[in-house]
Formats: sequence, C-alpha cells, structure tokens
Amino acid sequence: MRHHPPRAICLLGLICLLASVLLPANEAAAHPIDEYAQNTYIDPAPDRTTLELNLIPGVLVAPQVVALIDTDGDGEISETEGEAYTNEVLRDISLEVDGEPQPLTLASSQFPTPLDMRAGLGTIRLQAARKGQRAPLASINSITATITSPSTASTWSTPSRRAAK
Repeated sequence: MRHHPPRAICLLGLICLLASVLLPANEAAAHPIDEYAQNTYIDPAPDRTTLELNLIPGVLVAPQVVALIDTDGDGEISETEGEAYTNEVLRDISLEVDGEPQPLTLASSQFPTPLDMRAGLGTIRLQAARKGQRAPLASINSITATITSPSTASTWSTPSRRAAK
C-alpha cells in the first residue's frame, strides 16, 4: 500500500519553493564592507581591568588600514609595525573607574595578514590592561572606556549602581 502525503503539505512545499526562487534575497549585513568596525569588551577583575578591542576593517577601507600599519609596504606586518600601530590606538583610548583615570598598558596584540584584511577576513585583536590594586569589584559604580580617534570616536560605560538605586 502506498502512502500519499496530504495535498496541503504538497501545496505548502510548492509555495515555499516558489517563494525562495522568486523573492529577492536580502543583502547580508554581518560585516559592513565600507566601515572599520570595532568591538570592545571590558573585563573587570579583582587584580586588573582588561579592555579587549577587536578591529575589523571592511573590504573597502582595508587598503587604507593596511597602509597605516604596513608602513614599509612589504605586504607583511612586522613586530615593529604592529607595536607602532598598537601604541597609536592606545593613545586614543582612556579608561576610567568611578571617574578616576586608569593608565593602560598593552597586554597582547594579534594582527592578521594584510591579504586577509584586504579580503575582509582579518581581525586585529588588542588587549590592554590596568594592573594593580584598586577598589574591590563590589564597590565600583561605573567603568567607562572612551576612544577619541577622530574616525572611530565612541564611549562605553557600565551602568552606575548609584543611578540604578
């Protein structure tokens, strides 16, 4: 005995197939090709506050970003070139805990190849930290990170517990 699927299921399948073929697809918005995207993470811990910055150049801006980093134009990012760019970025970042400036030092950096950046696949990863004794986490009311670079100016803050009360 043969089993035949109900007409409604067959009709629904046909409608879905036609819709997927005939309706225009939306443009993917996962990674803007004409922007220098940045993701910033603030990690407060008892002995340090870490700021992780992921910089992702889109395909259209990657040649300019690569030119800023690969200053000798040899198609590779040397340790010296990476350090110089990292220092430039760190000069534009400030971190405050409860309104008090916190000096940052570089903890680590990773650079993709210029080829990967030009293809839109490269993420520059920088980690800066404020080491040393500070107030216990429970007593911190706000943490603010500010990037003052003219092209990527932005500010991130944790909510103030005082304001939430």
